[in-house]
Amino acid sequence: MQGWNFQKIQRFLVGGKFRQDTVRIALNWVETEWVLIHDASRPVVYASDVENLLACVSHSDGATLAVPPRYTLAHFSHNRIIQAVDRSSLLELHTPQIFRTALLREAHRKAQEEGKVFTDDATLLSYYGGRIVYVEPTGFPFKITYPGDEVITQCLLENIG
Repeated sequence: MQGWNFQKIQRFLVGGKFRQDTVRIALNWVETEWVLIHDASRPVVYASDVENLLACVSHSDGATLAVPPRYTLAHFSHNRIIQAVDRSSLLELHTPQIFRTALLREAHRKAQEEGKVFTDDATLLSYYGGRIVYVEPTGFPFKITYPGDEVITQCLLENIG
């Protein structure tokens, strides 16, 4: 990660009601060409994943960690499965993600103006024309979402070597 001149935390901000609002607020304070965004709900970050993102992003507008979906997905209606989803062209997007700051800031402005809501920044910037590449993570991209996930996270943290 040499040459990127990362700095220590310089300020704490009050976030917004939703993740998208929080990122938009934080982008007002970013003064660098690139911004790395990471969810606190993903406490395990591998240096190799950040290095791989930095290595592949230079010819695009952003990069994200992504993996093919592990589980069967299906459309449903009225509590009944209607049809399985073809997973061959799907990815699960994870953080950290890295973007050209000015482009992400402008995409967030447009999304706010248009009342559009996105669940992550890679899809938001992509929607507004950003070229986003992805790399598969070297580690396990675990997210704390459901009760009990913190137990799994603790096991991961205890066994990282």
